[in-house]
Amino acid sequence: MISRQVVRAGSLEPVRDFTYIKDTVEGFIKAAESGEPGEVINLGTGRGVSVGELVKIISKIVGVRPKITKEKIRVRPPKSEVMVLIADAGKARRTLCWKPTRSLEEGLRETIDYIRAHIADYKPEIYNL
Repeated sequence: MISRQVVRAGSLEPVRDFTYIKDTVEGFIKAAESGEPGEVINLGTGRGVSVGELVKIISKIVGVRPKITKEKIRVRPPKSEVMVLIADAGKARRTLCWKPTRSLEEGLRETIDYIRAHIADYKPEIYNL
């Protein structure tokens, strides 16, 4: 969207819980330091955002109204798509004293700023599976 003002998408309906990478890494570090090997601990925000909503949020941050095209190759097969994935990070809060420190919008702004500063490293015309 930054360089081409086009979003080539699959399904816009799936809902995901997006957690900024620095928050996720902090959770991994806290888990490794906890001394509780073998525990299953979910990291996440608990906020579900559809892919379509994510496109709108990013377009607002970037300041463009992208053309959105749906491409069949980008749509997951029906039996492989999970429509809603939202983390319950209650155990991470209780056992690790972990919670995300950045909102989705803050994480996206930081990511967009990074990509803009390194745009030559990206090839938006290539779709990698």
